[in-house]
Amino acid sequence: MHNAIETNGLVFTPYLVDERASYADAFIRGSFIGSDSSHKRANFIRSILEGIIFSFEDLMQIYQHNQHNFDTVISIGGGAQSSLWLQIQADIFNKKVASLRNEQTASLGATIITAVGAGWYANFQDCTDVFVKTKKFYYPNADNVSKY
Repeated sequence: MHNAIETNGLVFTPYLVDERASYADAFIRGSFIGSDSSHKRANFIRSILEGIIFSFEDLMQIYQHNQHNFDTVISIGGGAQSSLWLQIQADIFNKKVASLRNEQTASLGATIITAVGAGWYANFQDCTDVFVKTKKFYYPNADNVSKY
Protein backbone atom coordinates (compact mmCIF):
# COMPACT_ATOMS: atom_id res chain seq x y z
CA MET A 1 0.00 0.00 0.00
CA HIS A 2 2.38 2.76 1.19
CA ASN A 3 6.15 2.46 1.31
CA ALA A 4 7.18 -0.59 3.37
CA ILE A 5 4.73 -0.08 6.24
CA GLU A 6 0.95 -0.46 6.04
CA THR A 7 -1.79 0.33 8.52
CA ASN A 8 -3.75 -2.80 7.55
CA GLY A 9 -7.03 -0.90 7.97
CA LEU A 10 -6.09 0.66 11.31
CA VAL A 11 -7.16 4.31 11.71
CA PHE A 12 -6.00 6.72 14.40
CA THR A 13 -7.93 9.84 15.39
CA PRO A 14 -5.34 12.17 16.95
CA TYR A 15 -7.51 14.14 19.37
CA LEU A 16 -5.67 13.38 22.61
CA VAL A 17 -6.21 16.73 24.35
CA ASP A 18 -9.53 17.92 22.92
CA GLU A 19 -9.40 19.79 19.62
CA ARG A 20 -9.37 23.41 18.55
CA ALA A 21 -9.05 23.21 14.79
CA SER A 22 -10.63 22.09 12.62
CA TYR A 23 -13.18 20.70 15.08
CA ALA A 24 -13.78 23.00 18.06
CA ASP A 25 -14.73 20.29 20.52
CA ALA A 26 -13.46 20.02 24.10
CA PHE A 27 -14.91 16.52 24.42
CA ILE A 28 -13.54 14.86 21.28
CA ARG A 29 -11.08 12.08 22.06
CA GLY A 30 -8.43 10.17 20.19
CA SER A 31 -8.77 6.51 19.40
CA PHE A 32 -7.61 3.62 17.27
CA ILE A 33 -10.39 2.34 15.03
CA GLY A 34 -10.34 -1.10 13.47
CA SER A 35 -7.75 -2.59 15.82
CA ASP A 36 -7.46 -6.35 16.08
CA SER A 37 -4.87 -8.96 16.99
CA SER A 38 -3.34 -8.89 13.49
CA HIS A 39 -2.02 -5.36 13.93
CA LYS A 40 1.65 -4.96 14.73
CA ARG A 41 3.61 -2.06 16.19
CA ALA A 42 4.43 -0.76 12.69
CA ASN A 43 0.71 -0.57 11.86
CA PHE A 44 0.05 1.53 14.96
CA ILE A 45 2.98 3.87 14.22
CA ARG A 46 1.93 4.33 10.60
CA SER A 47 -1.69 4.99 11.59
CA ILE A 48 -0.55 7.63 14.10
CA LEU A 49 1.47 9.42 11.41
CA GLU A 50 -1.42 9.26 8.96
CA GLY A 51 -4.00 10.34 11.55
CA ILE A 52 -2.03 13.44 12.46
CA ILE A 53 -1.49 14.37 8.83
CA PHE A 54 -5.16 13.78 7.98
CA SER A 55 -5.95 16.20 10.83
CA PHE A 56 -3.70 18.75 9.11
CA GLU A 57 -5.52 17.98 5.86
CA ASP A 58 -8.77 19.04 7.54
CA LEU A 59 -7.14 22.43 8.12
CA MET A 60 -5.95 22.55 4.50
CA GLN A 61 -9.54 22.04 3.37
CA ILE A 62 -10.59 25.12 5.36
CA TYR A 63 -7.92 27.19 3.62
CA GLN A 64 -9.00 25.89 0.21
CA HIS A 65 -12.67 26.52 1.01
CA ASN A 66 -11.71 30.16 1.65
CA GLN A 67 -9.84 30.43 -1.66
CA HIS A 68 -6.36 30.20 -0.10
CA ASN A 69 -4.72 27.67 -2.36
CA PHE A 70 -1.06 26.83 -2.48
CA ASP A 71 1.01 24.19 -4.21
CA THR A 72 3.80 23.71 -1.65
CA VAL A 73 3.73 22.84 2.04
CA ILE A 74 6.78 23.70 4.15
CA SER A 75 7.14 21.11 6.88
CA ILE A 76 8.88 22.13 10.11
CA GLY A 77 9.64 20.66 13.50
CA GLY A 78 11.04 17.33 14.58
CA GLY A 79 8.83 15.35 12.22
CA ALA A 80 10.34 17.20 9.27
CA GLN A 81 13.51 15.18 9.85
CA SER A 82 11.66 12.01 8.80
CA SER A 83 11.47 11.25 5.09
CA LEU A 84 8.54 8.90 5.81
CA TRP A 85 6.59 11.68 7.56
CA LEU A 86 7.30 14.09 4.69
CA GLN A 87 6.30 11.59 2.00
CA ILE A 88 3.05 10.77 3.79
CA GLN A 89 2.33 14.51 3.89
CA ALA A 90 2.95 14.86 0.16
CA ASP A 91 0.66 11.89 -0.54
CA ILE A 92 -2.21 12.94 1.75
CA PHE A 93 -2.05 16.65 0.85
CA ASN A 94 -1.39 15.84 -2.82
CA LYS A 95 1.05 18.73 -2.79
CA LYS A 96 4.79 19.24 -2.96
CA VAL A 97 6.30 19.22 0.56
CA ALA A 98 9.55 21.00 1.38
CA SER A 99 11.91 20.41 4.26
CA LEU A 100 14.17 23.30 5.24
CA ARG A 101 17.91 23.47 5.84
CA ASN A 102 17.31 25.57 8.97
CA GLU A 103 14.87 23.99 11.43
CA GLN A 104 14.98 27.00 13.80
CA THR A 105 11.87 28.44 12.19
CA ALA A 106 10.67 30.56 15.12
CA SER A 107 13.93 32.48 15.36
CA LEU A 108 14.19 32.58 11.57
CA GLY A 109 10.71 34.10 11.34
CA ALA A 110 11.59 36.70 13.99
CA THR A 111 14.75 37.55 12.06
CA ILE A 112 12.80 37.97 8.82
CA ILE A 113 10.21 40.22 10.47
CA THR A 114 12.99 42.32 12.03
CA ALA A 115 14.93 42.61 8.76
CA VAL A 116 11.84 43.77 6.83
CA GLY A 117 10.78 46.08 9.68
CA ALA A 118 14.25 47.64 9.75
CA GLY A 119 13.97 48.34 6.02
CA TRP A 120 16.80 46.01 5.03
CA TYR A 121 14.41 44.28 2.60
CA ALA A 122 11.51 45.82 0.69
CA ASN A 123 9.10 43.00 1.57
CA PHE A 124 8.80 39.57 3.14
CA GLN A 125 9.18 37.71 -0.16
CA ASP A 126 12.54 39.36 -0.90
CA CYS A 127 13.72 38.57 2.62
CA THR A 128 12.56 34.94 2.63
CA ASP A 129 14.22 34.41 -0.75
CA VAL A 130 17.51 35.17 1.03
CA PHE A 131 16.97 33.45 4.40
CA VAL A 132 14.74 30.44 3.74
CA LYS A 133 16.58 27.59 2.04
CA THR A 134 15.01 24.29 1.07
CA LYS A 135 16.80 21.05 1.89
CA LYS A 136 14.62 18.68 -0.15
CA PHE A 137 11.25 18.44 -1.88
CA TYR A 138 8.87 15.49 -1.58
CA TYR A 139 6.34 14.93 -4.35
CA PRO A 140 3.01 13.11 -4.20
CA ASN A 141 3.08 9.49 -5.31
CA ALA A 142 0.01 9.09 -7.55
CA ASP A 143 -0.67 5.51 -6.36
CA ASN A 144 -0.65 6.58 -2.71
CA VAL A 145 -2.72 9.72 -3.39
CA SER A 146 -5.48 7.61 -4.96
CA LYS A 147 -5.45 5.18 -1.99
CA TYR A 148 -5.71 8.00 0.53
